[in-house]
Amino acid sequence: MATDNSTAVQNASFRSAHSALVSAFQISGEEYELAEKNKLTSTTDWPLGMGLTGTIREVVSELGTLFEAALIARIAPKTFICKCGAPTCLGHKTNREWFDAISLLSNYVQDVETNAELRALYVERHFTMSGLRESIDDIAMMGEINRQTAEQQFNQVSGLLDEIESHAQEAITDALDSAGLIADQIGSGAVYH
Repeated sequence: MATDNSTAVQNASFRSAHSALVSAFQISGEEYELAEKNKLTSTTDWPLGMGLTGTIREVVSELGTLFEAALIARIAPKTFICKCGAPTCLGHKTNREWFDAISLLSNYVQDVETNAELRALYVERHFTMSGLRESIDDIAMMGEINRQTAEQQFNQVSGLLDEIESHAQEAITDALDSAGLIADQIGSGAVYH
């Protein structure tokens, strides 16, 4: 849906910060940077258009890298559909932004006593839906540690990440509210789910 950027930003609102982030993170950071670099104003494949996507991403980045990473890891997709059509293509491509967020957050929880590989697995597990993530048993086997140790380490990592996520969610809700992008703060305009 191509829109005039200033009008889209002025008239758009969301029911929640979460719905705004889901919409903005449907576009990879790489695609957004490329569109911005090429001065594209019409991005018909983007559900919000470039202006609103950019506004939301800018608000997120102003929160700082740790909060931005927590929001990306929780809300952005791990992969995107790939439309390249190459015979060897699996039909999806990794979201580099998501994996960069996992890496940054793995460094954040480095005080948990374990190795970097296990920390990264714990962080990835924390941010992956339950049916799709590595089990504690599998992580314990990969790390050659017992299950109880793996579970304790995961719980420590998860506790630290829960705290950061909570602060990040509060900060982004306040920031998007202040920017006038949450529905109950705006009396008119389009309301996105």
